[in-house]
Amino acid sequence: MAAPPLSHTFESGQADTTVITTGNSATGGDAFNAVTGSPTYSTTQVKNGTLAMKVDTTATYAETHVDWTGLGAITTDVWLRAYCYFTAAPTTALRLFGLRTNAPANSAFLVFNTDGTLGNANAAQTVGVHGAAAVALNQWVRIEWRVVASTTVGQAEFWLYQNADAAIASFDDHRNEAATMVLGANVDGVRWGGATAAGPNSFVFWMDEIAISSTAQIGPLAQSPQILLPDADIATGTWSNTPLFSKWNDSSDATLSSATAS
Repeated sequence: MAAPPLSHTFESGQADTTVITTGNSATGGDAFNAVTGSPTYSTTQVKNGTLAMKVDTTATYAETHVDWTGLGAITTDVWLRAYCYFTAAPTTALRLFGLRTNAPANSAFLVFNTDGTLGNANAAQTVGVHGAAAVALNQWVRIEWRVVASTTVGQAEFWLYQNADAAIASFDDHRNEAATMVLGANVDGVRWGGATAAGPNSFVFWMDEIAISSTAQIGPLAQSPQILLPDADIATGTWSNTPLFSKWNDSSDATLSSATAS
C-alpha cells in the first residue's frame, strides 16, 4: 500500500455484501489490504453517495474491520477522519480506529466508551481521560484523530463534530493528551471498525468517507459551491437569494414570489 493520503467512499460494492479488498479502488477509493470479520456495504445509513460500511460485531463478538497496511512506518503526525452513525453506546468499550506498527504490533487506539464518550488509548489499550461530550446518536457525526507514534513521547488527539459537516474549528469535543504516551514505534497500518479483541456483542454502527493523511488535519467533505440567484424583478415578482445547489446530492430551487403575468 502507498503512503497516505488514502481515502475510501464504499461506493464500489453491492449492498449487503462483504466489503472486498480487490477491484474496488476505481470507484470506492484506495483498496484495502485486509478485511476481518464481515463488514458489509449498506444502504441503511449513508453519509454521502449511496453506500456506507456497516459494522456488526455479531451475537458472539468478533472483530470486524477493514485495514490499510504498509503505510511507511510513519513517526510524524498522522491524521484520520471518519463519518460515523451510532444508535447506542457500546456495552463494552470498542476501538473504532486502531493504528499498527510495522512489527506488526499495536500503536494507538481511539475508543468509543460505554458512557458514549471518546477516549485516546495507548499501545497497551489503556484509555486516558474520557471526552467531555457523549457522541450524538441516530445521526451522522464526524470524528477526527491525530497521532504521533513514539514509545516515549507519543501523543493522541481527537475532535468530535456532532454537526458532521462543521468546519475544523467548530468541534463539539476535543482532547489532546500530553506528549508522554507510550505508543507504538511508528504507524504502518490502520484498522477501521470494531478492532477490539474483546468487545460488545451485536453492536451495529456505520462508517463512511474514511481517510488518513500525513500532512494536515483532513476536515469535512468538500461541499459543492453555492450558486446564488440575485434579487431581480421579474414581472411584479422578485427572486430570492436562495442557494441553487447547497451541498452534494442536494439542491433547492430559488422561489419566485408574487409573480404575475403581464
